[in-house]
Amino acid sequence: NFAQSLNLGVIEKCTIFSGNGAVTNSGSSTFDGIIGTDYGGLTGFNANATTYTTHSADAFTVQAKIDILNAFILLNNVPVTNITHAPGFAAETLTPGVYLVGEAINVSGSITLSGSATDFYIFKAQGALNFADGTTINLGNVLPENVFWLAEGAITATGTCSLAGTLIAHPGAVTLGSGSTLVGRALSTTGAINIGPGSATLPNGAS
Repeated sequence: NFAQSLNLGVIEKCTIFSGNGAVTNSGSSTFDGIIGTDYGGLTGFNANATTYTTHSADAFTVQAKIDILNAFILLNNVPVTNITHAPGFAAETLTPGVYLVGEAINVSGSITLSGSATDFYIFKAQGALNFADGTTINLGNVLPENVFWLAEGAITATGTCSLAGTLIAHPGAVTLGSGSTLVGRALSTTGAINIGPGSATLPNGAS
């Protein structure tokens, strides 16, 4: 039922978007999809790029600002299935479900998401979400478009992380460190987004 009702609206096509905050590319990164902000500057992006497009304070970003908030509310309201996991996620295999941690979540090491192409993962941090240097999210048969990381605070990936899924900070900044890669989306309802040298690409089927 959740899979059938999930509708990201126009942000399905966004790789990086802030509803209210500057978006900065601080290095020689590669992107696809749409990059934008409804209020704040876009820095370090090529308006003539062929692999991505940019939007700033236009009709698209107005709708995206609405859709990102609606998506966060929808995802946050999905019933929780796991409330017992510790705040630290490290070098482990996780089964599908909705994980709620009543504080910040810290992720490190190699995390394997077991399951099939129809399984969903939602991680809800009632605080910041931190990915330590070297964190790797291994999907196996799980699709990146079915993985969501929600934070009631900032989201930070330090150093060379290999991440997958949609990151949503509400509110808070999103930072992807130098050398990090993301197959998914980096989104903030209200907060700056900073991308170091690396890459960010949309999940399959979302472009």
